[in-house]
Amino acid sequence: MSERENMEVLPSVMRTLWYESSDGRTHISQADVLAKEEPVVILGEAGMGKSHLLKWLADHPGYAFCTARQLINRRDPQTILGTAQTIVIDALDEVSSQRDGDAVDLVLRRLGELEYPRFILSCRVADWWGATSLEAIQEQYPKTTLEMHLNAFDKYDSERFLSASVGLEAAQSIIEHFNFRHLEGLLGNPQTLELIARIASSKKLPETTGELFKQAIEILRIEHRNSNAQNQLPRDASLNGAGAAFACLILTGSEAIVRLSEASASEGELQLADVSLLPGGDVLKGILGTRLFKAEGADRFSYLHRRVGEYLGAQWLAKQANTHTKRRRLLSLLQVNGLVPSSLRGIHAWLALDPALAKDVIAADPMGLIEYGDVSGLTVDQAKCLIKSLEKLAMENPRFRDWRHYAMHGLGFPVLIEEIRRLIVSPETPFGLRLLMLEAVQDSNIAAALKDDLKKLFLDPVADFACRKVAGEILVDLECALSWPGILSLLRSFEDELSVRLAIELIDDIGYEWIDGCLIAELVVTFAKSGSCTVGVLMSLEKNLPESSLESVLENLAVLAVSMGKYYERPGNDVLTDFVYHLVARRIVFGNTDPKLLWRWIEPFRSGAGYGYESRQKLNEFLLVNDCFRQAVQRLVIL
Repeated sequence: MSERENMEVLPSVMRTLWYESSDGRTHISQADVLAKEEPVVILGEAGMGKSHLLKWLADHPGYAFCTARQLINRRDPQTILGTAQTIVIDALDEVSSQRDGDAVDLVLRRLGELEYPRFILSCRVADWWGATSLEAIQEQYPKTTLEMHLNAFDKYDSERFLSASVGLEAAQSIIEHFNFRHLEGLLGNPQTLELIARIASSKKLPETTGELFKQAIEILRIEHRNSNAQNQLPRDASLNGAGAAFACLILTGSEAIVRLSEASASEGELQLADVSLLPGGDVLKGILGTRLFKAEGADRFSYLHRRVGEYLGAQWLAKQANTHTKRRRLLSLLQVNGLVPSSLRGIHAWLALDPALAKDVIAADPMGLIEYGDVSGLTVDQAKCLIKSLEKLAMENPRFRDWRHYAMHGLGFPVLIEEIRRLIVSPETPFGLRLLMLEAVQDSNIAAALKDDLKKLFLDPVADFACRKVAGEILVDLECALSWPGILSLLRSFEDELSVRLAIELIDDIGYEWIDGCLIAELVVTFAKSGSCTVGVLMSLEKNLPESSLESVLENLAVLAVSMGKYYERPGNDVLTDFVYHLVARRIVFGNTDPKLLWRWIEPFRSGAGYGYESRQKLNEFLLVNDCFRQAVQRLVIL
């Protein structure tokens, strides 16, 4: 089986999505989307698997699939819909438009010709103008459109996805490698995981996004069949030709390069003969068979991954723009009224690799560089420009970033310490910018110099939780002489939900060997009493608390529960009961459990409280098959 074929048979990870409803944030599975009657917009970052999900949806009866460009350009859109009731429209962000919302209007116009059937539409989240676009849709559709966000892979999704191609042990090693370098954000993207899987089998794992693409391209361009090796072109010629093709596809908003006559070509297709006339394009015929390209039919070719296409396309454009005049012309092509069109942000971001273009690229779209490019190789001057541009952007639009983690390792220059300190410390700094600066400090050489500022932020109950958590993670990584038990006790004494949650979530990073069972029990009780609606805060303790600590924590929880009165008077009793039974279910697995201890742990609680059925079931099954143990417990209860 070829490497490409192997990647195509990777297991389908069932995806989850979320959307805002009257009850708050609602999470659903991909199967639940089929049950919805409203129009649906599915948003996600580049490479998140939107197209794969939409094709899965379209495979069900009553659904028809197309790209936004196909729908817009098709002379008769009824030939796409056929007898289906729902039209599934992919890749709105790849439609070129001069103004925000133009692409939505074009799609709505064609849907009008179909008498406005229900639709499911996908778009890159950074390229979706929610209020404007939803208003336009609402004018034509009476039912409120559901704006859904595709969740990134979690650790277990990533592990399953990688395991299919590199094996479980290697997959776990890869995940640990990226987590240690605070690059776990790369692991939530299926497309990026495919590249990582290709690299992992033959090369050292990359430290940055730029290194990831460099290594992936080397693997993708090389011919692995001996019979074809003699026809392989030199490296520079191959990459230059691919860059020319990809730049042409992206800048023109085309779907593919075709080896057909002009009369047979369709809208959105470029003639191979025309693209071959570009500088370096004369080798295109010889590289269409490399894994840099994917075939969409016998005579139709495009980039394997759009992000790789943007990376190589930008390198080719920068090479052609070798004078000041050409560079100004190139930037004017990519920047419209000071903004970068959504479909061009990726290729624009990678132009920053060229020193002559970097500052102009950064100033025009600083978040584009962070989201689509790589900040790890910036010079000091370029890093200063990025900070200045981000500060300007944050003042104009405080909600300029989303919630995912960004790799910001390129700003850790000693000369920038005071500038970064100012943005971290100042209460006037917008949340998104402060979080970015903290992510820049993470795993950098300047973290130690900011230790006191980080500690102050970490212990500030008024500061944003996300910023406090990153500050805490940095302090743990520094391995500085901090009394973590004392600090966690101080957080508990604040008695506010977020401070206690922060203490609990940081225990995994600090290490259980430093925290005794009494403190852990006190933190759990304080969190339960807070009445928090946040789900999953205690999950890391439930799963990762060492076997050696289970009895101590259970003993202390039992004592604290009794001191809080009867179970029906106890605040947070459901949360406490679930937690205790989960630990008990883990403890009995290890064997040698004393019946007296078991009864002491569960006596203050009622098994009917809470929601964790599985842990109760495990205890019931254990008692059913261990007669002597069950009878010993019964004697304690009855006699």
